[in-house]
Amino acid sequence: MAAPRYCRRSRRLRPKCRPTPNPTSWPGGQRLRPIKVIEFLDYQCPHCQNFHKSFEPAITEAFAATGLVRFELRPLPFLDRGTTESTDTAQGAYCAAEQNKGWEYSALIFENHPSGFENIGNFSKGRIKEMVGTLAGVDTVKFAACLDSDQHKAKVNANLEEAAANKAQSTPSFVVNGKLITGDGRISSVDGWKQIFAEVAPEVKLP
Repeated sequence: MAAPRYCRRSRRLRPKCRPTPNPTSWPGGQRLRPIKVIEFLDYQCPHCQNFHKSFEPAITEAFAATGLVRFELRPLPFLDRGTTESTDTAQGAYCAAEQNKGWEYSALIFENHPSGFENIGNFSKGRIKEMVGTLAGVDTVKFAACLDSDQHKAKVNANLEEAAANKAQSTPSFVVNGKLITGDGRISSVDGWKQIFAEVAPEVKLP
């Protein structure tokens, strides 16, 4: 399989200093796991979509149950151009996470992303709410109120500051125990991630 490509950050974006938000974590993740992977992504980024549709499910299956790896998402508004679609999908992730549906939301958004197209109205707030209405177990009234309030906009801006601090300038980018991983074809396979983990955390023995 071909390695994912990367979406570049808009030079117009200037993140403000904000407190780091509580992350969305992998199903079953624990905060004290010895390996922490932070992914910086944009829900409009076709290369993020490719990673999450083609590679992430196998990686989840391989590492989620080991008790050794925690995966965190930091959604960014890199690709907003005359719209707030990246910002709004990022806020939606936090609204969904409040109902323990963060990962289901991410899968839904990427499944409905028209690859190669950005800022065309596909991720308006109305469209996001319509899509979330198809997720089982979601209180859609609560989700809509959360999204419409923009209450997680500060968290999204904080993710920009964290990305800048880690020198992450494209999506998807990963920080593994403090080390930036970007432009690395190994993210496309389970064996590649094992190599990355062995380099970054050699003391951790994965099965």
